[in-house]
Amino acid sequence: MRFWASLLLLTACAIPDQESPDFDLDASMDEGKSDAATQLVYLNFGGDRLHHGDCSDASSNCSALVSSTQDFAPFTLSTQWDRGKVVAAITSCVGQFFDDMNVRFVTTRPSNSTYTMMMIGAIYPTQLGFAQNGFGPYGRAPVDCGNQNKRDIGFLLLEDDLDPDFYYMCRSIAHELGHLFGMVHTTGGNTIDGARVDLMCESGECTGAAAAGTAKWDTVNRNMTSEVTACDGRSSQNTYARLMETLGVRR
Repeated sequence: MRFWASLLLLTACAIPDQESPDFDLDASMDEGKSDAATQLVYLNFGGDRLHHGDCSDASSNCSALVSSTQDFAPFTLSTQWDRGKVVAAITSCVGQFFDDMNVRFVTTRPSNSTYTMMMIGAIYPTQLGFAQNGFGPYGRAPVDCGNQNKRDIGFLLLEDDLDPDFYYMCRSIAHELGHLFGMVHTTGGNTIDGARVDLMCESGECTGAAAAGTAKWDTVNRNMTSEVTACDGRSSQNTYARLMETLGVRR
C-alpha cells in the first residue's frame, strides 16, 4: 500500500511544531498578493487534456513527460470527504512549505500565461510512458535548474485511490514543485533535523521517520548530501537556502 493510513496522518499532524507545514481540514486558501516577480503556481485538481511535445508549458498543456495525448481525470474522493474543503486544505498545506518565498498558489487557471502547473488527480503511470500501472512513481516532474522555465508542468499520480493520505499528498506536491524549482533529492543523516525531515529526501530513513510521526516534512535549512549533482555543480544542497535564492523573499 503506497499511502499511510489516515490514523497515522492524524498522529503525525499532532506533533507540536508550529514551524513545519501541516494539514488542517479547516484551513482556507490564502492566495495572497503578487507582482511581476511572483512565481505563480496553478494546482490543477480539475483534470485536463495534455499533449506530448518537446516542451513543458502549462499555458499550452504541453509536456515531454506525457505519452501522446492524454485526458487526465480530476481529483476524486469518496463521498465521506468534502472535496472543496480538502482542496483548500491541501493548497494551504503546500503553501506552508514555501511560506517565506515569493510564490502564489491558485486552483483556477490563471489568465496570465506565465505560471507553473501541477496536475493532481486520477493519473496513471502509463499516461506518462511507464509500462504498467500500480508500480510507477507517485510524482513526476522535470528538474528545472534555476527555475528557468516558469511554465513547467508536474504530476501527482493518485491512480484509483479515493481515500489518499492528504498530508503525504501535500508533501508530494511540494516535493515535485521543488524539482520544478531546481531541487534534486537529498540523502544522509543531515536530512533529518530534530523533528523535521527535508522535503526533498526520498530515502527509507526519511520516509520512515515521517510515517512514524517522529519528524515532519519541511524545507530544511542546512547543507545535505545530494543523491546526484545539484544544480550548482556541488554534491550537497541546502533546500531552504536554494529555494529562497531561486524564488526570492515573499512580498
